[in-house]
Amino acid sequence: MSKERAPWPQCYYDELDARKRKDLLDKAIENGEGAPEENAVRQKLWALRYGQPKKNMPPADGYAGLWITMNLWRRDTASRFRVRAAVKELSGMLKQLGIDAPQASSLEQELVYRELVHAVRLYLSTCTEGSYNTRFLGMVRLKPEQLVDKIVNEICGVAYELPERLGMEEQYTEFLGNKVVCHQLPIRPGRNLAIIVETAAINYRQKKMGYNAAEELYKRVQRNLTKK
Repeated sequence: MSKERAPWPQCYYDELDARKRKDLLDKAIENGEGAPEENAVRQKLWALRYGQPKKNMPPADGYAGLWITMNLWRRDTASRFRVRAAVKELSGMLKQLGIDAPQASSLEQELVYRELVHAVRLYLSTCTEGSYNTRFLGMVRLKPEQLVDKIVNEICGVAYELPERLGMEEQYTEFLGNKVVCHQLPIRPGRNLAIIVETAAINYRQKKMGYNAAEELYKRVQRNLTKK
């Protein structure tokens, strides 16, 4: 007895197989399910995420590849040069996959978010298999609570700590019909606004060049505490 299909578009985001997702999307468009503009965005995101699949080969998941790449970089950004290399590679991937798109509409942003959640769920579904769920060269299987801790630490490191370390945690605001980078500055009467804005601009430029002043200050404080 076949399982009853969830309503559209929930069935699309429940399905983990890329080709089956494409079949569901094509049938939904053919049958007039869902809003046409939403399905058009889903078609665009599917193509950006999976590319042109080769015959008899499973499609390469660009979103899952992005997660894996970010997970590798979060362990390898000790030097300024490595930070710069990480920013360059990740920025290219984000643009190529249609994730870093400041001019995107609210609908496109919402569907990109749902696609990202789907990609993370797909990745986490593999965490109970293979070597991920083991330690000591795969000889000892992790306990359930240890596996949960490992997954939580990875999500925190990839989604929050790495963007902050690389200076990529940017917010945007709309100005004259265009989305531009927005920075919130703490000010009060009597402070020199020109110096504050200039300092913020220099800090932003340094982050783009791979230098994070806040992280450097933290490292210096830690070194001094260790010496004592």
